[in-house]
Amino acid sequence: MAPLPQSLEALMAYTEKDMIKALPVKHPHVWLMSSQIPYMLSYSVAEDQTLVNYARDLEDEAREKNSLDPKKWESIENASKKLYDDLLDLGVKFNGHSQQMDDQIVAYRVMDPTKLAVSVLI
Repeated sequence: MAPLPQSLEALMAYTEKDMIKALPVKHPHVWLMSSQIPYMLSYSVAEDQTLVNYARDLEDEAREKNSLDPKKWESIENASKKLYDDLLDLGVKFNGHSQQMDDQIVAYRVMDPTKLAVSVLI
């Protein structure tokens, strides 16, 4: 398997022939394992385990504790609300990008924060 390009210049000169050289087509066991990567990256997690849900829970917890100790928790509540709002905005952007590159058969939602797990273990 050929190594990936190591510079922007090398990437810009990368061709389909170079891509084929990089694929493990001559190593069936590696090819078979690598064919599972899109499935693993697209695996849906439970709604309560998504990045967006984590941000919402963090905001809720900070809001609750802020009522007890505003000096300590106000900045955490504001930051967690911004994280939540930013993740929702990113979701819209990622969805638009995915719609453009999607074949309309299988949705590409790898970076969708409403689908992305809080923790990804590979």
